[in-house]
Amino acid sequence: MNKAIILAAGIGSRLKELTKDKPKSLIEVNNKPIIKYQIDSYLKAGISEIFIVTGYKSDLLEKFIKENYDQQIKIIYNKIFSSTNNMYSLWLCKSHVCNSDKVFISNADVVFSESIVSGMIKTNANMIASDSTQFNIESMKISVNSKCEIKDISKQISSENANACSIDLYCFNNYGINVLFDEISLIIKKDKNQWTELAIQKIIKEDKLKVIPYYLDKSENWFEIDNESDLISADILFSNLANELSSKNNFIFDLDGTIYLGN
Repeated sequence: MNKAIILAAGIGSRLKELTKDKPKSLIEVNNKPIIKYQIDSYLKAGISEIFIVTGYKSDLLEKFIKENYDQQIKIIYNKIFSSTNNMYSLWLCKSHVCNSDKVFISNADVVFSESIVSGMIKTNANMIASDSTQFNIESMKISVNSKCEIKDISKQISSENANACSIDLYCFNNYGINVLFDEISLIIKKDKNQWTELAIQKIIKEDKLKVIPYYLDKSENWFEIDNESDLISADILFSNLANELSSKNNFIFDLDGTIYLGN
């Protein structure tokens, strides 16, 4: 049985007013909530159970799930979300997924093409979905050895040593997810306020698990949304605006009072 975990407990403070009244995962990209991109991707790939770890404005996210999906979507509430990070949220799912054949893990601030999960589910390897065409300062980067195995994952990897950016979508087989949870259990005994990627980095660097990159196809898109600028870029990337504009020859703009105010 294959399962998925979406980590959606965070506040999303860098989106300022946009997350004042709702969780970041319900912010819309091209008129579709971020979390819906992920849920629909998992369902299309045939994932049997999806667990969403909530925290900030959990009631609104639960309401959205109840109104749009059936019982295969399960909510796990992180009651100490304000003082913990996504590693602790993931750890709350341990008893629900440790016997799974395959487990997908994603952060709820990323939109990505549906085909990515459908492609990853076809192999039994432990994988990190990766984009080899980009280098983003804010993204997790990976470095790969000559055997095409990931040897490090970190935001601090330099452009010279980075082979790709992680899109914050991970897939582990049964052995791999249990190795990961064993590492997480050790870390959160000392510190609950850590990123999941720290545990992934440790099991990779200490040779406890082989993890490979799943490189995105050129036709597959993704965007991690941390701030309003990211949201605008993601909205453009996932919209049909480019196709619509290509058929137009002329444009008229009313500038003063519409595009700008005053100077």
